[in-house]
Amino acid sequence: MYLYQIYYLLASVIIRILNLKNTFVFSITILFSVGFLFVAPCCIFVQAQNSSNVSRGYSFVTKWGSEGTDDGQFLRPHDIDFDSEGNVYVSDRDRNDIQKFTPNGTFLMKWGSEGSGDGQFKIPYSIEIDSVDNIYVSDRGNDRIQKILF
Repeated sequence: MYLYQIYYLLASVIIRILNLKNTFVFSITILFSVGFLFVAPCCIFVQAQNSSNVSRGYSFVTKWGSEGTDDGQFLRPHDIDFDSEGNVYVSDRDRNDIQKFTPNGTFLMKWGSEGSGDGQFKIPYSIEIDSVDNIYVSDRGNDRIQKILF
């Protein structure tokens, strides 16, 4: 059996696959031309191993964020990823920053601003976090990838 967590974002859906011990297995990103303005862990599906039938039921989990430039708000969230502790990182292409939240949506920190210097972004398009929590940001407007360490 696997747990499926589905996160709706501005122009994409992130599907995280977890085993029954709630351990991350892998994630899939699906891009759309139209999306939502909030990051919302929405649905949990349970699927038996070796089965292609997914339960039709779902339960809403939580949502957070609103439109704006204050901490925890978004202008155009574009991508999300998760570190080894389940914290959620959101790249916002119009705010030109990355925000970090706890798994339940509590704002922790943000970094970045518009520009071309180290740690600055011009359209941070996507974010990936590797198995040792290195953070990679696709900085679309500056034609580069930035690696962030904490």
